[in-house]
Amino acid sequence: MGRDRYESETWTIEYPLVEALRRAMYGQTDNYAAQKIAATLFNCGRADAKDSIFLHPWNRVVFCWREQALTALKIGELLRSAGFEQACEAESGLALDKLLNHPIPSRYTKWEILPALFGEHCLDFSVREDTFCPEHDGLFRELSEKAVPRITLGTISQVLDEGEGMVEMQGPFDVAVQLGDGKTADMVLNSGIYEQLSSFWIVRYTFEDREYKFSAEALGTCMDIKAVITNFNKFMQMINHPQRAFQFIADSGGDGGYSNFILANSSTFPEVARELSIPLVEFEGT
Repeated sequence: MGRDRYESETWTIEYPLVEALRRAMYGQTDNYAAQKIAATLFNCGRADAKDSIFLHPWNRVVFCWREQALTALKIGELLRSAGFEQACEAESGLALDKLLNHPIPSRYTKWEILPALFGEHCLDFSVREDTFCPEHDGLFRELSEKAVPRITLGTISQVLDEGEGMVEMQGPFDVAVQLGDGKTADMVLNSGIYEQLSSFWIVRYTFEDREYKFSAEALGTCMDIKAVITNFNKFMQMINHPQRAFQFIADSGGDGGYSNFILANSSTFPEVARELSIPLVEFEGT
């Protein structure tokens, strides 16, 4: 099967295998395995409408649009109500039409959906840094530069309060890993790991000649995204800016150390995202 057929046509699969996959899917509800099985059934044209509940949230987006009979025009109206004035202009409208008219809508992921919906409004940022120095300050600054009207920060920097520093811990360990759908799964790690004890980042920035700061957990190579988003949104509220930062959940195949963010009207965007089945990260305690 060539690439064009692979992307645009259903795959051939025998009926006994379809039934075996469906039984396996219903036995693995609400997890990564069920999502992959559901995607396979849809790709083969052998899924029922009710099977869509097992799809990864991003694979379900365009399927939900089709079920609601949404058009590019209606999607554009919803986006404009959330403050995206350029939504569904010619190029974006064509991209949305392509998604809506695809014979297998579940084949699309956030890497096609987000550009079609938001274009350059989206911010892609590395949230994992192999040098153990994730750029909390860089994400904060780039979020401010996406704001409309734009916010001009003065200086911004971060420094590590090392506490007890890096300590090597010997396994085995019971650890939780994040899956593509944002959920976690338990696993055992036998090799040694490094843990930062009592360490945190201090991020300092200036705005209109005043200095502000916040702290973020030192999580090794990973960014404390919650600290950045919650403190950025507190800052936006303090200066009476109408927008807030939102994070989209990871794709089914993972994000390769990157995450996707957007600034949008705080009073209208969450409801529009719900109507469009766009999955957002929900931070506990916020």
